[in-house]
Amino acid sequence: MPLDTRDNTATPTLRQLFSAAGIRWAWRGLFLPGHPSYQFFFFCLAGLSGVVVNYLVMWGLYQGLGLFYILSSVGAHLVASVNNYTWNKLITFRDTRRGLGAVMRQYLTFLSVTLVGLAINQAILVGLVELAEVDPVPANLAGVLAATVSNFLGAKFITFRNKGA
Repeated sequence: MPLDTRDNTATPTLRQLFSAAGIRWAWRGLFLPGHPSYQFFFFCLAGLSGVVVNYLVMWGLYQGLGLFYILSSVGAHLVASVNNYTWNKLITFRDTRRGLGAVMRQYLTFLSVTLVGLAINQAILVGLVELAEVDPVPANLAGVLAATVSNFLGAKFITFRNKGA
């Protein structure tokens, strides 16, 4: 069945996504809030700010304070998760839930989801530091980038799945 590029709610198959119609669907979606292309693009922009925060905190904890690199990475993850949650709630998924209790529950869900990304990050970090003798700060950055897809899927389908007032 051909992909209807005018249907913004359609989800293409992998084969359709890499067809001309699939590329048109993805391109048009960049300009439509709620479309998966729009969400992934803005998730990556929010994540880019989180990468900067993560990098600076990792550097400060590891180089500045001399903390063990794994502890520095976990601390950087926690600080960056607040940044990422805020941008994703407001811009990427345009979630409208308000109230301290609702926001805290949602943030804790977001943090729980990103623990999968943290596990991916830590595996790459330890592998690069211990096996390839890469400096921990850039090795941590590689782990953060590798965890992007799992973090997006968790945010989209778990943390922000039900927008509410």
